Amino acid sequence: MISVNTGTSARSRIREALVYNIKRIKKAAGYNNDISEIFTNRPSLDQMKLFPSVYISLENEKIELFERQTSTFKTIQKNMRVVLFIMLYDAVDMAVAQDKIIQDVEGVIGNHFGLPHPDGECTCFTSQVTDIVPFGDKATKPKGGVIITLNVRYQQLRQDPTHKA
Repeated sequence: MISVNTGTSARSRIREALVYNIKRIKKAAGYNNDISEIFTNRPSLDQMKLFPSVYISLENEKIELFERQTSTFKTIQKNMRVVLFIMLYDAVDMAVAQDKIIQDVEGVIGNHFGLPHPDGECTCFTSQVTDIVPFGDKATKPKGGVIITLNVRYQQLRQDPTHKA
């Protein structure tokens, strides 16, 4: 069992890892889209002017295993709900645009073991897509989008959230 002092909370490192991985969605890398903007603070719809735009919302954390003794470190395992609000612009076929962005997001961060951080460290055990909600219709055309919910599982030291365990 190795404990690493990251200097920032597990929650912040997961946010950084999500931004890092979503930035990798580029056509040049084999994806269907080039992500234009990523927000980690809630934007207004007017602020989301470039498409596709992604707002990352870290939501509630739940302790899965309250306390477990691993070597000499007391760790907790957590589940965190993450919501990606993705705005799209497509004048031709919104359903196809939604399918392509879902494929891209699932390819880079959904249903994976681990979530790489820019420093090369892994930030979690798993990131798993749990819900996908497309939105937009003829009334909102050409704008629409998709809301993707993830469950991120990770572990940290109980007494110090800057240590991942």
